[in-house]
Amino acid sequence: MNTSVGNGAATTSGSGVNGRVAIVDGCRTPFQKIGTQFAGLTHLELAEQAVRGVVERNELAAGEATSVVLGSVYVPLAVPYLGRQTAMALGWDGVDGHSAECACATGARTTVDAAYQLLTGEHQVAITGGAESLSQRPLELGDSAREALVGARGDVGALLDVTLRDLLPAPPSVTEPYSGRTLLDHAEEMMVEWGVSRQDADAFATRSHKRAAAAWADGRIEQEIVPVTLADGEVVREDNLVRPDSSPELLARLRAVRPDGLLTAGSASPLTDGASAVLLMSERALERSGRTPLAFLRAWSFTGQDPALGALIGPVFALNEALGRAGLTVAQLDLLDLHEAFSGQVLSNLRAMASEEFAQRHLPGERRLGEVPDAILNVNGGSVALGHPFGATGGRLITQSANELRRRGGRYAAIGICAGGSRGAALVLEAA
Repeated sequence: MNTSVGNGAATTSGSGVNGRVAIVDGCRTPFQKIGTQFAGLTHLELAEQAVRGVVERNELAAGEATSVVLGSVYVPLAVPYLGRQTAMALGWDGVDGHSAECACATGARTTVDAAYQLLTGEHQVAITGGAESLSQRPLELGDSAREALVGARGDVGALLDVTLRDLLPAPPSVTEPYSGRTLLDHAEEMMVEWGVSRQDADAFATRSHKRAAAAWADGRIEQEIVPVTLADGEVVREDNLVRPDSSPELLARLRAVRPDGLLTAGSASPLTDGASAVLLMSERALERSGRTPLAFLRAWSFTGQDPALGALIGPVFALNEALGRAGLTVAQLDLLDLHEAFSGQVLSNLRAMASEEFAQRHLPGERRLGEVPDAILNVNGGSVALGHPFGATGGRLITQSANELRRRGGRYAAIGICAGGSRGAALVLEAA
């Protein structure tokens, strides 16, 4: 058997010296398309809004939360440690804070980092999540301008040969260093391997928008939103990416990103600004506070796999490991949320989960995860419709899944996230 997967840091699931880790509440800002209403806000300002929101919603006393763990993927040099700087922006000068990175799974990583703090007794109450301002992502100089500036070493005359074209910023890299290819390229490779068509991808993207629109219409998402007031006094209360009128016919008219490709702007998660925050408590602190949690964090896993198996197939490995630690199977889940980097990537993961051959060749235990019923999958839509601020998506998934688990009266929910670097992340939640 070839497992082709490397386990992440050893995980501790279940109870620690302070009992279990409780997900008490969570919230997020509205998610906004890059270059629109949040274009003037930094990721620190967005993070402050989300964290302040969860504090006010839960009437946390000063000093009650003693750890803030937040993450961002595109990190400006001016704000290299988002967790600590968000705490200080809120006036919490004595609060511990740090940042973490795991690409699209960053919000899951910050939550688990804080969970370790609670399980070991280092802290009792923590706030996690993340933020992204892709409108203000750091830009780099092109190679020629960088070489000229470094070579000049203060000699202004040496810069006379630098042209305006040389000074144009280079676009942020969206390639995977180990392959030199974009994640969209890798997603299309997966689609070909697993037999996912352009029509399949468009249909799933439509499903995402329809379900997200329905969740907004009946208030399921609205309850998780912290309104953001802009400098001109405008209050932003809703996501601006969900398209209720989406249909396979409309998406079929879009040009593929690559010539003869399978994915379009309509079947990929859009570049997005936004932030999320999740309130965690140790079970001991929870009992003292008298609060009722949404759920408990039952198990988790962070994995890396051979890119040859699919750079975005990490959720299969991570879910296999996390569910094993929780002593559960897919058949026992009431909800499963798979991050929608691309609609075709989700469909490829679902087919891999159902494949006996893939399990025998690559999964420890050689047992497939199984078919996922449509009724439990991404029931409130996903990143294709709602948007994907890289650092904030994990927090959104945790909050949304925990709230929906309570609303349905279910017992177990799982979250699977693909992450750049050929990684996967998974969390298992248990109803309170």
